Amino acid sequence: MSPRDEDDKAKDDLDEFGIGGAARVEKARGEFVFGEPEFVGKIPPRATLPVVPATPPATRKPPRAPFSGRAPVISRIQPTRKKPLTVRFGPAAVPPGQTVTVAVQPQVLFRGEQLVNVGDEDDLYIQGLFVGRKSQLPSFQNPIPVSVYRESMMDSGQLFDTCDPALFITFQISNIGVVPRTFAMNMRGVTVA
Repeated sequence: MSPRDEDDKAKDDLDEFGIGGAARVEKARGEFVFGEPEFVGKIPPRATLPVVPATPPATRKPPRAPFSGRAPVISRIQPTRKKPLTVRFGPAAVPPGQTVTVAVQPQVLFRGEQLVNVGDEDDLYIQGLFVGRKSQLPSFQNPIPVSVYRESMMDSGQLFDTCDPALFITFQISNIGVVPRTFAMNMRGVTVA
């Protein structure tokens, strides 16, 4: 064959197979066709694969978690949006030898968790603490000194009842001294939405 014939053949390949010619198409086809030497192991023919009988879905066991002896436990947790909130009581002047009622309406669904005294500590006692009409203190208990709820003290660990937006949180504070005192208390807690 002359070089001219080869050029004509190349042109024929170009017309028939595109710019790369027949050799390029065969090479591209060869890249995606796997032969036995390219495999690490041999794949058994389809006829020798074991036939597994189909089981109805009702009798099938659920898949197990890897490396566990039982199925995983799934529990749904309801989403909650709890935000910290501090409700402030006072400052309120407490005359000597008298009891004063201090009430606050939180305006949101609120559950108190901690009391912190920010006013005078001497001679002031908590006679009662109410959320709505429900007392949060035992009825047989003696008055509690306000000094118990200093900010430097550890958390009291009290969980009060949840206060609806329409209810009041009420303190009854008594002054057993002879000097007027100022009551101020913070109730830290969370809003429940």
